[in-house]
Amino acid sequence: MQRLRMIMQIQAIVIGIYGVAFVLLPGFATDTIFGWAGVDLTWVRAAGVPLIALAWVEWLVVGDVEHHLDRVWPFVGLPVLYALVFLFERAAGDYQGPDSFWWTNLVVVVVFAAAVAWARLTVGSESPASAA
Repeated sequence: MQRLRMIMQIQAIVIGIYGVAFVLLPGFATDTIFGWAGVDLTWVRAAGVPLIALAWVEWLVVGDVEHHLDRVWPFVGLPVLYALVFLFERAAGDYQGPDSFWWTNLVVVVVFAAAVAWARLTVGSESPASAA
């Protein structure tokens, strides 16, 4: 259970950092970090708001994860959906941004989806004494 809690806390922090950076420093986040200059910053800010909300909800679930194990799976599903969107955009030839943005986001979402799924699946195999 501790492993699941820790991975989800890290994921919530990373999602929160993305959201705060997009809301408060959209130009810095897109130009400097991801190398994507000239993006409409209104949409970057707008994308940051649900990321902050998602991080908050995940943090709340982690706070009582023992009683909310059924609420862990959306935090696997959402990164998987993001990964599918990133892959679809690349395969369709619609993606026009820098490779650094694409690869960074793809790696982050795949790593977290796999880590949270693995940790959640191992919770069922823990003994009651080690789950606390």
